[in-house]
Amino acid sequence: MKRYTLTILTLLLLLSFSSYAQTGKKKKRLDIEQLTYFEPVFFHINQNEQKSIYLKFEKDSKVSLDSLFDKRSKKYRIKEKYNTADLNSAIENEIKYLFEEGANNFKNIKIPDSIKALNKNTNTQYGIFLLINTTSTGYPEINDIIKIQVEAIILDLFKNNIVFYQRSKDLSPIYNQGNKATLLKDLNYIYRRIKKL
Repeated sequence: MKRYTLTILTLLLLLSFSSYAQTGKKKKRLDIEQLTYFEPVFFHINQNEQKSIYLKFEKDSKVSLDSLFDKRSKKYRIKEKYNTADLNSAIENEIKYLFEEGANNFKNIKIPDSIKALNKNTNTQYGIFLLINTTSTGYPEINDIIKIQVEAIILDLFKNNIVFYQRSKDLSPIYNQGNKATLLKDLNYIYRRIKKL
């Protein structure tokens, strides 16, 4: 009887220790419910000579995202949009640098001073930056964009470190109902990962 009781107690202690150890290993979830949205930057691969194609794509993409984040701000956790008049070409290059380096090791990246200064004009702790990549054939006779991919970074604007980086799938607008629908699919792919933070 004593041996049976001792075995039960030992099992209970082991289960209790195991449960405690697992709890201690759980990753602390980030409370990212309100984001400052920064207008996307763009990178075009194999551009055709007709630059107007890409200018129109950039304009349409910005309008689509503005409308989406305005109408569905709760779903996409958008509290505010950053005043884009303050974003000059130099800062846009620094944002592209974040993506270039962040794709390799976003946890150890050094945040440029110009990006750190952005928190002075925001009301949230976190900002979301988007890089929209397009791919074309490079042939003058084929003007369509054949691939669209979105990359996203969430930056802790108080601590100046990247807490999230994700790249979407490289989708073809030809098979996904056009540029706007493809952009939305790419964005939703990223947000499904954000929900897991």
